[in-house]
Amino acid sequence: MTRAPLPGLHEAVTAKKASHSREWKLLVAGCILSGLMVGFGGGPLTWTFAIGLLAGTAVVVVRADLLHPYTWYTPVFFLYSTSYPILVWLEIYREQGFLHQACLMQWAALVTFVVVIGPARRPVVPPLKLLRTLAEPSLPVFCITSVVAVIYFWYLHGSGFTSKYEILLSSSTLVRIGGPAFSVFTVAFAAILASGFASRRNPYTAIAVTLVLSLAGVLIAGERDMFLRVVVISVFLVHALYRRIKAWEFAFLFLLGVFLVAVSAEVRNVMIVDRPGAFQFSDPADRILGGEFISAGRNLEELIEEMEREDLFWGETFWWDIKRTFVPGFLGYSTITPGTWFNERRYPVLVALGGSHGFTIVGEGYMNFGLTGVVVWFILLSLMARYLYSLSGRSAFWFLAYVVSTTLFLYVIRQDFAHLFSQTLKHILFPLLVILAAERVTEKIKSLQAATRIRQLRPGGTRPTLP
Repeated sequence: MTRAPLPGLHEAVTAKKASHSREWKLLVAGCILSGLMVGFGGGPLTWTFAIGLLAGTAVVVVRADLLHPYTWYTPVFFLYSTSYPILVWLEIYREQGFLHQACLMQWAALVTFVVVIGPARRPVVPPLKLLRTLAEPSLPVFCITSVVAVIYFWYLHGSGFTSKYEILLSSSTLVRIGGPAFSVFTVAFAAILASGFASRRNPYTAIAVTLVLSLAGVLIAGERDMFLRVVVISVFLVHALYRRIKAWEFAFLFLLGVFLVAVSAEVRNVMIVDRPGAFQFSDPADRILGGEFISAGRNLEELIEEMEREDLFWGETFWWDIKRTFVPGFLGYSTITPGTWFNERRYPVLVALGGSHGFTIVGEGYMNFGLTGVVVWFILLSLMARYLYSLSGRSAFWFLAYVVSTTLFLYVIRQDFAHLFSQTLKHILFPLLVILAAERVTEKIKSLQAATRIRQLRPGGTRPTLP
């Protein structure tokens, strides 16, 4: 991989006051055409194509600029929202009578995201001098959390756990802090990697440690997101600070990522299971789409069926999300979320075993205000993403917050606002504030040391003069 010169602003960014009328016209055409197809189309394949058309239009409009939300969000949303309809069309799964309604909601959510975000591209990379100073204050955080992660994985390996579900049911304090510690570790790694790229140095030691620990997260803890989070953040930082990733390279990486998700499902917990099962990949469609990516679409259809017997919640789940955000999980205090409510209703046996089938951020909006709720929830989601995107070029803090939060926005497609709010505050913003506070203290100490050295070289504060 050859480094390109680092520009002050990302080369794909257009002028701030430039007109985007042509892009808006193309987006409106994509919204209308895809809406007609999903509204009046005759089956799952047509509905899938309609959502894909809208996602593809959004990516083309911004010329596949990876740092724009259109490029990193819409293809993944398409994958999560259409995997279930595709498997229904292939007759691998049977729908429950609400598939068309679910696809309409997915389309409405994506339209809302596209309209609220807008096609304007903004400066994303801050002045490099602001990034170069991040390595020193991030290193202690990186080292401490990496030690915690090593202890956490060592404990899981030697404590007799045989599955991710058993780990989740554990009341051990170390288990409760292990996941959050790894999130902070990931933020520190992002800061070190960004600082290294901005300084034209590759932090090979940090990269190697992070790779080993993220793989341990899959093979021991069974948490695939630990590895995938590191991969996604690394790709973003390479694109922003090392070398621009071309559109065809991004498409290849996207397909590779989908394949890695399927493979990681076969190897999770493999280092704590006495007799791991043989790797199976006999049905590629079911293996790739029927694991991680089917959850959001299937959960949405099941939620629609469940809400046939329930009244709308009229915003109550938003209060659940707020409480979950400000109550630390390690205290053991039970707080309900939309996802836990859904799983307890549909999969009580699985919940008792420590598992869940995830949820759907589209479904949380629906269970509150119906289709209107889907639009409202995605307005809130899109405004958060747009705010972070617009601020990312102003400082190192907002740049890292934007890059690290991309994985969280993608993850909550199959979760709820409780995860988005809680992890943004506790696992992203708080660690970044600690790192930046440490940076300010370090700079202050250095300036005081420099002033002291100057005073020592110049006794009395003045240079002696000749008579």
